[in-house]
Amino acid sequence: MATDFNHVRGGDYEDFGPGEILFTQGEAPDGMFVVLEGEVILRVNGEIVETVGPGGILGEMALVEGAPRMSLAETAGDVRVLRVDRRLFESLVIQDADFARLVLRTMSARLRKMNIAAGGTGGEGATKASDSTSRVLLAMKGHTAYPAGATIFKEGDRGDRMYFVQSGSVELRVGGKPVMTAEAGTFFGEMALIEEAPRSASAHAATDCALMPVDRARFEYLVRMTPDFVLEMMRTIAARARAMAKR
Repeated sequence: MATDFNHVRGGDYEDFGPGEILFTQGEAPDGMFVVLEGEVILRVNGEIVETVGPGGILGEMALVEGAPRMSLAETAGDVRVLRVDRRLFESLVIQDADFARLVLRTMSARLRKMNIAAGGTGGEGATKASDSTSRVLLAMKGHTAYPAGATIFKEGDRGDRMYFVQSGSVELRVGGKPVMTAEAGTFFGEMALIEEAPRSASAHAATDCALMPVDRARFEYLVRMTPDFVLEMMRTIAARARAMAKR
């Protein structure tokens, strides 16, 4: 069951009129927002990049990364929001898997949109697994061995799983151009799984390697059982988005 944001305890419910500013580009983050009613326009350098409606979130990138806002948020009309500070945010991620999924999907979709706007040069990077997540994955059975040079997936393939590198290394390519190397102890391919979208990069074994495929069921288990996994993935996506914004 999805989170009933109208009954989340510990957050501040706020009402805004048309044309009011929730936050400005470059300011320090003091929280993120869940839109309960109305719409909020996001602008980057004055240009509209997204409109967020009821059930959508905004301001999560800067909060997760602890860095200045990358956009300005302005109400399109009368708006009611739930303001979520860092303490409540981390509590919700740990206690509410639906909230964690919403934030991950939103962040991944925004990064993908930025990647497309940049000509697809960002690709899918590698996410470092925490010690607790690594222990869970190393205890699982079903790893797959790939010889050097093998293709693991191609751009445009269905993203029905991500991978944890147990040993060796994997090269991520966009348009045939190397963009990232996933080393032992990292994930790759998670964005396509989170969004249930086609691959935005191809993956090839740079050396002989052993990979643990993480399908939808295992992913959901990690979301429920290992909060470190979710928070680290969010931080990685936020860092990629900031790097993309600077290009």
